[in-house]
Amino acid sequence: MIAAPPFRDCHISVVSTRLDTLRTYWARSSEDAERPLALQRASGKPIAELGGALCRVDENGAVSTIDMWMAAGMTWNEADLLVTSPWAVAEVSGDLSRRSDDIWNIPLLNAVHWVAPSKAGWLLACSGLDLIIEVDRSGAVVWQWWAIDHGMHTDPMGRHRTIDRDADHRGVDYGTMAQTTHVNSVVEASDGSIVATLFHQGWLIRIDRTTGDYERLVDGLVHPHAVRSTPDGGVSFVDTGTGRVLIARPGHDRGFEVAIKADTDWLQDGSYDVARQRWLLVDGRRSRILSYRADEYDSPSTEPAIWQLSDRWRPYGAIGAHCGGTP
Repeated sequence: MIAAPPFRDCHISVVSTRLDTLRTYWARSSEDAERPLALQRASGKPIAELGGALCRVDENGAVSTIDMWMAAGMTWNEADLLVTSPWAVAEVSGDLSRRSDDIWNIPLLNAVHWVAPSKAGWLLACSGLDLIIEVDRSGAVVWQWWAIDHGMHTDPMGRHRTIDRDADHRGVDYGTMAQTTHVNSVVEASDGSIVATLFHQGWLIRIDRTTGDYERLVDGLVHPHAVRSTPDGGVSFVDTGTGRVLIARPGHDRGFEVAIKADTDWLQDGSYDVARQRWLLVDGRRSRILSYRADEYDSPSTEPAIWQLSDRWRPYGAIGAHCGGTP
């Protein structure tokens, strides 16, 4: 049983509804129970038993939930949601009454953490392969960017990574510490370039579509996530380890501004809901959602409304009605 939400009209993805299973695993393997979910070793992790859910708060504040294994990144496709899981992307109606699992037959789908609209179709962050792909409206892969092709071929343990690009990687758990970047979110910038967050490096980068070359827009971050476009041609993203929502404007300068400094333990997501003029933040470790009132991407002037979820839930994403939908 979860508490009644203090706000309305949003969707929450929950990457695990069985944190007790993870805690048992942590205790058995002598790992720190406070360690971020993403940093756990792949070996022996019971990912098939972690559950997951997609949760809706309607315009009247009523809550509905469906089971959805390890639900993570979300975006709107007209009246439906696209939702990622480790090896697939599902399409779910906004009222959660209809769903189509595994809508694209793509062997490169591995640890899919993010989906975002592009002019050609959709951009996906396949974290397990240190890979960004773009698919068209039919689900065909039309563009790829491999981090290992651009100088990032060593994982955090110093091991050189090679990847069989012709293999079917669905169903394989490579583990975050075997990845060289753990690229976890991606968006198309207003000039057509690609902006992405690299978890291990602590970078926000911009990628040239033609050459694949990248430039660092922001560095010195602590496990960034959740890059999204803003109406003025900028991007918002979260600096997970410091609890900050940041805004950068590629092409204008290399700096950033702080929109919010939140009291979070692991800031997984931060999205701005234009319709309701609010920021929705996901405090993953504390199993809660924060809603800040703010005009036009500005910093909030009041304390947030807080929705405390079940302590067995690990929320991943939060978006308002048609926030970040089809361009």
